[in-house]
Amino acid sequence: MFKNQMASNCSFASTGPDKAKEYVDSLKERQTSTLTPEQRKALEDYQQKQNIDEIVKKVVNENRLTKQLQQIEREMVRDLAKEKTLGD
Repeated sequence: MFKNQMASNCSFASTGPDKAKEYVDSLKERQTSTLTPEQRKALEDYQQKQNIDEIVKKVVNENRLTKQLQQIEREMVRDLAKEKTLGD
């Protein structure tokens, strides 16, 4: 059913990202409007967990990049020190 809805409403794609987002948001609203309070709470909990997981992944990635940059910096300092001692 969802694919049929998308196929029949593809005209939104040519109107830009704002219209596409608006369309997706309206689909979400229609789909969640029929949920029971328990289902709505479960969905919110799931979305919150997904957000937390995404944030954790970003922090882990940033830490990894920081360590890599620090290693590169140490190597550059070491190489410059070697060049300086060789030049003396």
